[in-house]
Amino acid sequence: MGGRKRRKQLRQRLACVIFIIAVGCCMYVISTRSERGSFESVEVEEWPTESGHHLHQQQSLFSDDIINPHPYHFTISNPTHCHDMNTSEDGQPYLLILVKAAPGDFYDRQQIRQTWGGTRIVGQQLTSTLFLLGLSRDEEVNERIREESILYEDIVQENFIDAYLNLTIKNIMGMKWVATFCPNASYVASADADVMLNTFNWVRRLLVKPRRRYAEGSLRRNTMPVRRPDKHNAKWLTSRELYPEATYAPFFPGSCFVLSRDVAADIYNQSQHVRFLPWDDVFVGLVMKRIGIKPRHAKGVGVALMLV
Repeated sequence: MGGRKRRKQLRQRLACVIFIIAVGCCMYVISTRSERGSFESVEVEEWPTESGHHLHQQQSLFSDDIINPHPYHFTISNPTHCHDMNTSEDGQPYLLILVKAAPGDFYDRQQIRQTWGGTRIVGQQLTSTLFLLGLSRDEEVNERIREESILYEDIVQENFIDAYLNLTIKNIMGMKWVATFCPNASYVASADADVMLNTFNWVRRLLVKPRRRYAEGSLRRNTMPVRRPDKHNAKWLTSRELYPEATYAPFFPGSCFVLSRDVAADIYNQSQHVRFLPWDDVFVGLVMKRIGIKPRHAKGVGVALMLV
C-alpha cells in the first residue's frame, strides 16, 4: 500500500515538473518569436522610419513652413564631378544623368559605364552620369561602394537605408547634389539602372528645347491613388490620410525624365514644403505643381528617348 502511494506521489511530482517545463518552453518560444518579429520589422522595414517621416500625416499637401525636412548628409559626394570635365567650355556637362541604383548593383553600374554612361561627348555635347545610392545594411557592400567611388568618382550617397520606399529620399538627394555642386549644367535627367538610354536622342531633342522651366517625359495625368489594392498593386496602397486628393498631380512614371537644371534645383529647395510621399515619381509631380512647372509629354518616349 505504502509503495503504491509513493509511486503515485512520484508520478504526480513528475507530471508537475513536466508541466512546468512545458509552460517554460512555451513562454520562451513566445518571447523569442516576439523579439524576432520586432527585429525583423526593423530589418525589412522599407518605410523611411529612420527619417522621421510618418505615413499617416495630417498636414496639408503644401505649406510655407518646412513640413518635409531632408535631414541627411552625404557619405559620398564627389563634389568636383561636374568641375573636372575639361572637355567642355565651362567644365560642366550639357546633360547630367542621375541613375537610381541599388547598392548591390555593381554589375549594372559597370555595364552603364561601358555603354551609354560615363563622361563622354554625344552629338558635340558633354554628357555625364552619376549613380545615386543609399546605405546598404551590409557593411561589406558599403565598403565595396567606397572603393568603387574612389576608382570611378561617379557615386553619390547619403546616410539613409536604400529601400524601395525610400526612393523619394534618393530622388531628392540627387536634386540636392545638382543644386549644390553642379550650377552650370544645362539639363538633368533621372533614370533607373535597368534601362539602356539612347543619349544621342536625348541630346538631339534637348538642343531645340527651352533652357529654363522645362520638364519632359512620359507624362501621366488624372491617375487615382490605390485605395483598394489587389495582388498587382498592393505595394502602392495610399490612404486618404497620406494623400487626400482624388487624383495625383501630373507626373512622370517609369524609368526616365529630363529637367532643365533650374527645375532640378527648385525641386530640391521646394521639396521641404511638400508633404512626403513614398512614391518618388508622384512626389516630384507634386513639387512641380507647387513651383508652377507644366510638365510636357514626350511622344514616342520608348523609341526616341531610351532603348529598353
